[in-house]
Amino acid sequence: MKFSNLDPPVRKRWELIPRAENSVGELAAIPLGKSPFEVGRTGPRDLLIQCQHVSRKHAEFLVYGRDLYLEDNGSTNGTFINGIRIHGRRQLHADDIVQFGSYEWRVAQHVDASPLETMNLPGNSLFASAIEFKQLMVDRAITPNYQPIVNVSSGTTIGYEVLVRSARDGFRSANELFGAATRAGMECGLSELSRSEGMRHGQFLPNNAVRFLNAHPSEIVSPNLIRTLEQLREENTQVPIVLEIHESSICNPAVIKDFARQLRQLDIGLAYDDFGQGPSKILELIDAPSDFLKFDIEVIRGIDQAPRARQQMLRSLVQMARDIGIMTIAEGVETRDERDACQEIGFDLVQGYFFGKPQPIELIVANLAELNSSSRRESHWRRPFSRFS
Repeated sequence: MKFSNLDPPVRKRWELIPRAENSVGELAAIPLGKSPFEVGRTGPRDLLIQCQHVSRKHAEFLVYGRDLYLEDNGSTNGTFINGIRIHGRRQLHADDIVQFGSYEWRVAQHVDASPLETMNLPGNSLFASAIEFKQLMVDRAITPNYQPIVNVSSGTTIGYEVLVRSARDGFRSANELFGAATRAGMECGLSELSRSEGMRHGQFLPNNAVRFLNAHPSEIVSPNLIRTLEQLREENTQVPIVLEIHESSICNPAVIKDFARQLRQLDIGLAYDDFGQGPSKILELIDAPSDFLKFDIEVIRGIDQAPRARQQMLRSLVQMARDIGIMTIAEGVETRDERDACQEIGFDLVQGYFFGKPQPIELIVANLAELNSSSRRESHWRRPFSRFS
């Protein structure tokens, strides 16, 4: 369809739609009517977020012609687009999810166009994708994958992290699944389904293998999370379970402390995931200690070749965690040299491709059958749960 030069030009207006879980301001669209549009914790900011995990001048939105960009201003805890931390400037598109601290907004784009033009807008494909995703949820069509977590000293597998995957096109990876869930406002539902199916498929794992389950940050403030965990515990009375939450969720140590208490009543452990993205987390770790501390892959990558000062800093953090009774896990270990460095630094546990990629239960069980003929298993998982006995 062609339009004459007399047709009005297409105009695009950008705005931010706050997530329903946010407690910042009213749930009304925030127009990005100026450039730069500044985001920060203090000062005269266009978007003021009074959360300690948001830097004073955290990030800014920039409009160039019809295009929108988001630039991180060297923030301590990072700026995220669709769950991925950015460095520098990145272009945004409609329905992208931006995150500062534990607060999220959806990028919306209004197009003033004629009805005929609207028929060809990208939103139609997004609408079809949303329908397919909701059908996936109805069908419970996810395939949990399991990645081993290993005792660094003995080489014994003590448990598995449960990671969400799907066999359906467009939703195969965790990023694709949670991207679709975010656009549909169903992150909590997908996270709950991942845990439920992960435990169901994981019934073929050895009983003493810890199941590390994940929770979406938006679930932490929802009473529904504890209810679903109660149900999981009733269905799996003898299986050790640990719940992983992202370190950005620790905005209020008092809330997390009470949350950990509820988990202990269910005999479920707590792990802080992706630790090491910001130094401000150290004091909160002391105020609200967990059972496990998972160091971020960016901290571990190339640690064997890192400067001595960096290795010493990491050794001090690991020792600090040990001093308050927390087991440490190094994520993203991909080489033998990295494994050896993690052992020398003092990590208790390690996880990464060097020990195994995430795999469906059929492959995990087949590997276990082969290993059980020549390997011994140990019950190291009991150590972090001693406080519950």
